[in-house]
Amino acid sequence: MKITELKPQQRNRNRVSVFLDDRYAFGLDQELVIKLGLQVGLEVDDARLARIASEAERKKAMDASFNLLSYRARSRREIETRLKRKGISETVISETAQRLAELGLLDDTKFAEAFARDRLEFAHKGRRVIYAELRKKGIPKPIVEQALSNAPDEDKSATEVLDKVSRRYAALEPRERYRKLSDLLLRRGFSFDTIERVLSQFARRAAEEAIDE
Repeated sequence: MKITELKPQQRNRNRVSVFLDDRYAFGLDQELVIKLGLQVGLEVDDARLARIASEAERKKAMDASFNLLSYRARSRREIETRLKRKGISETVISETAQRLAELGLLDDTKFAEAFARDRLEFAHKGRRVIYAELRKKGIPKPIVEQALSNAPDEDKSATEVLDKVSRRYAALEPRERYRKLSDLLLRRGFSFDTIERVLSQFARRAAEEAIDE
């Protein structure tokens, strides 16, 4: 087979349509055309076609990964799962993840620590919920535990939740208010110890404010 035409695509000028023996064969990024030394008149055998397909798949995997990472950080499993959905082979997925790790773009330890910190400080979620979320994203248990041990204290986050919702339950009888606030914090993943501690502090503060009034 011989390359008889390399034609820029109308919808994407960065891609080139490759014609073999006057018939359209496949499309390639212009960057790959140059990298692989493709030109009109070049004889193409099965081995070269296999290499072209392999390089195209690798570039597709890297481009997709860069696109995903441009929105937010991802865990290794998240990247691998998304690439698998795109039909990328297991071998290329593994190679891509390794390359991203070498570039410092894929690091489950840093991802877990940042995720845990953000969920505590901004989403006001407790450690139990964060633990489950990180495990669901494929982060190994030891890394999750380490990230949570380095994360900010739960008390501040739980207290901020109480400050936001306290007025909603202000008219309730103290025991009922305690139960509802406790249930709320429990659903957000805070530990029983944290809930008991911050609710006790909350009750003392409320009593002191009532006296001041």
